[in-house]
This record gives sequence, C-alpha cells and structure tokens, in this order.
Amino acid sequence: MKKKLLIGIAIGAIVLAVISVIAIVYEKQYNIKGVSHCLIVTRDESQHKQYVGSLDNEKVYVEGFILDKVYFITVDAKHLSIEDAMKQNKVSVEEWKENAISTQKSGDTTIYKYEDYEIAITGEEVLIRPLSE
Repeated sequence: MKKKLLIGIAIGAIVLAVISVIAIVYEKQYNIKGVSHCLIVTRDESQHKQYVGSLDNEKVYVEGFILDKVYFITVDAKHLSIEDAMKQNKVSVEEWKENAISTQKSGDTTIYKYEDYEIAITGEEVLIRPLSE
C-alpha cells in the first residue's frame, strides 16, 4: 500500500514537472495569445519608412524591411502579418519592450534590440528597423 502511494506521488510529480517545462518553453516562445515574441523579417534597404498602424496609442512604422514579409508565427505555425497582429490586439508595445534581447538609450529614443532587427521608440512613435551598428 505504501509502495503504491509512493509510486502515485512520483508519477504525479513527474507529470507536474513535464507540464511546467512545457509551460515555460511555451512562454519563452509565444505570448498568451499564441503569437511568437519575435518578428520574422525580410531585409530590403531600399524600403522607406512605412506606416503600419496604431498600437497602444503609438504610431508604428517599418523601415528597411519588405512590409509584406514582416510577420509573426502563431503557435499553430501560421504566418500572422504585423498589421493583422496589431489590428487583432495579439501583440503590444509593452510586450515588445519586455522581450528584447537588450536595451539601449540614445537621447530621447530607447532602442530594443532583437536578433534580426531593433525597435526604436521615441515619444509616440515606434520604428521597427534593421539593427544599427
């Protein structure tokens, strides 16, 4: 009887540990709405600053990337354009700030760096652009 109870507790602990690991891995990759934390971008230096839309009362622009190829990956492996993600409130500026690899301040601009791009925030403007030197 005691042995069965110990086995049951051990199995329960293992199941709980596996669920916890899955939750941690999910949280590192996706937000609560099932959208990846990082954008997928296709660089094109000839692309000028383009207005994407408004998010969290800030105007969002993309520069140096092909706008049609700036998207997030959803948990079910589908592409979600930045415009659609913003319109559907699946992302937030605050989330972008929290998930950056590093942050640096330059005057009145805060730059949030990711692996392939950076997000520069000045006042009420958010600019997604290639990494600066």
